[in-house]
Amino acid sequence: MLPHYILLFSVIFSGFSSCSKILFLSQIPTRSHYILASKLVKEMAKKGHDVTFITPYSNTTQVKNINQIHVEGFESFYSPETARVSISKKEDGNPIKKAIDITHIHYLFTEFLISHDKTQNLLKSHFDVVILYYYFNDALLALAHHFKAPVVLFASMPLYVSESFLLSHPAPS
Repeated sequence: MLPHYILLFSVIFSGFSSCSKILFLSQIPTRSHYILASKLVKEMAKKGHDVTFITPYSNTTQVKNINQIHVEGFESFYSPETARVSISKKEDGNPIKKAIDITHIHYLFTEFLISHDKTQNLLKSHFDVVILYYYFNDALLALAHHFKAPVVLFASMPLYVSESFLLSHPAPS
C-alpha cells in the first residue's frame, strides 16, 4: 500500500516542480575555473534545467540540456605562456600595480565577452536566472537586469575585500 501512496504523491507533486532556463557566463580563460564551472553546469542539466553556458573553451561532446557557446578570441590577449611571463615579472613588482593590472585584464575579458557576436545574439533570448562566474566583472551583472532575472554569483575562491559587499560581509570581517 505504501508504494501506491509514494507513486500517487510523486505524480501529484511532479507538476509543481519546474526547470529553469539558465544563462551561465564564465569568461575566465583558465582551465581550472572552467572545470569547476562545467561540473556545475552538467549537474544542473542532469536535473532537467536548460543551460546556456558561455565559455572561452569548446566542448567536443554534446550534453542534453546544455547549449555550450564557445566564445573564440580570448587567446588574442591572453595565453598560458604570456600569463607565466607576466606573473613572473610581476612577482617583484608593486602590489598596487599588480592589482591594477589584474583589474585591467578582467575589464578586457568582460568587455570582450559583452561585445562578442555570440553574446549579443543571446540578448534577444529569455532566461529565468543568470549565473555569473564572478571575478572583477561587475559589468556582467547588467545582463541579469537586461533579462529581468535573478543573478547568482559563482566563484571558485574567496572574494576580495572590495567585492565582499555583494554578500553583505561586515567590514572589517
